[in-house]
Amino acid sequence: MSDKKVPAFWKTLAIGLIIILTCETVFFLGLLWVGTSDINKENECSVACADFGATSYQYNSGTCACYDSENNIIKQEFIR
Repeated sequence: MSDKKVPAFWKTLAIGLIIILTCETVFFLGLLWVGTSDINKENECSVACADFGATSYQYNSGTCACYDSENNIIKQEFIR
């Protein structure tokens, strides 16, 4: 085994890359969580509108709107 020292530049680079990759992973997991949450809310909206015989629905930023065949709003509610 040799006792060669690793230059400080490589240690700093390694620590920096570890920090960047950790932040990237946290960011993408957060995006995945938000996306999954919105998909679940949209599914809840479609089920709620099906109970009223709506032909279409729209989920946007927590608001669910149910429409009939003439595009009149049948029901509109906030979904948390």
